[in-house]
Amino acid sequence: MYTYATLNDLLTQVAGKLSDPDFVFWTRAELTIYANDALKIWNSIARSFRDRGVFITDSGTQFYDLSTTLRNGASELIMGRTVTQAQLITQMKYMLMEPNPTNQTSFTDQFNLADLTSAITLNTNEFLLETGCAVSIPADQIINAGSGRITIADDTLIDIIRAQWQTPEGYIYILVREDDFTANNFTPTWKQSPGTPSRFSIFPSPLLTVQLLPPPADTGTLQLQVIASGSIPDDFTPYVLQGALAGLLSKSGPASDPARARYFDTRWAEGIMAGKQVASVLQAYLNEQPINSGSLFNADHFRPNWINEQGTPNSLGILGQNLVAPYPAPSEPFSIMLDVVRNAPVLVNDDDQVPLGREYYDLLINYIVHTATFKCGYAEFSFTMPLYEAFIRAAIDYNSRLTGQTLRFPFMVELDRQQTQREPLRISA
Repeated sequence: MYTYATLNDLLTQVAGKLSDPDFVFWTRAELTIYANDALKIWNSIARSFRDRGVFITDSGTQFYDLSTTLRNGASELIMGRTVTQAQLITQMKYMLMEPNPTNQTSFTDQFNLADLTSAITLNTNEFLLETGCAVSIPADQIINAGSGRITIADDTLIDIIRAQWQTPEGYIYILVREDDFTANNFTPTWKQSPGTPSRFSIFPSPLLTVQLLPPPADTGTLQLQVIASGSIPDDFTPYVLQGALAGLLSKSGPASDPARARYFDTRWAEGIMAGKQVASVLQAYLNEQPINSGSLFNADHFRPNWINEQGTPNSLGILGQNLVAPYPAPSEPFSIMLDVVRNAPVLVNDDDQVPLGREYYDLLINYIVHTATFKCGYAEFSFTMPLYEAFIRAAIDYNSRLTGQTLRFPFMVELDRQQTQREPLRISA
């Protein structure tokens, strides 16, 4: 742990650079928010904060969400999703110079709570869809024999990443995603040939609708892994805030600010790119012995019966940044230890240590100054652009050095992305 500078040192030096040593225009609380925002931005690109965590498997349980299970010690969730919408609204109110930032009922005529809440929700869902960074598992659905066309009655569901079919006897078939054109041209009699589903296609109409191919001849259970509206990894929440500000400042009326809206559009695109270039799990161990880790896509396609096996896991399948599946499925409790890219540390108390090396300390100060200057208007804000650019370049360089030190790192990134590469959520026109 670095011990050369505390949060109090950092805030004092930032306030000095802003010519506000008494924290009048920028309060300590506001600058602390910007300091933590900067550390999140840094880690989203540099991926420098790494840790070792452990979770214990349950007998027969296939999937584990690292955001709720992976701990370093007895209590700390090192990949937990802790940033709340209320915290983002507080930061936005500081940046937009709205009154009483911690009071969610006090606004000027330019903005209101509904505007900010709607913008955050919209951009959170868009970030989830664009990056596939957080995967969740909804409740299983019992499906009767019939046409196999099922409307998913869940308006939080954004897209389906993976699907599987469980027979009444408990055997599971992994369903391959397919489109109707392919099905109709290569298996034109699929509708007239009920059986055990092996594929599925998706229709947005307007809730997501799934077509099982072939239609089930018997009752079974549809099990999904999905992108659903909700939270994203903490380190990417600053980009949600920036996307929300881009939308708010693009509207006509008193809030219109095209120049700063364009800036936040650029930052939003930067965040999407960062969210797609992530490897969360670096190494996996079972009872402290190394095991293989890789994309669950490969397990599904090259070892499709893995999901029906139970025993001592020898591999770990990864889906998104948070969902993992040890396989064979654990036959008893095992200790799974993972080396991961963890959440950036959160500075709270004055004596908390700044977690970056000395060589990046001035860059951190300057980036916080850049963020703080936003509320001074675009003319003054624009003069701080080189501070932002230098900070991002340093984060990219740090990531490049880590890549050089870990030659397998680009391969690990590709493994994490294989599911959405082989079965893309969208194809750009």
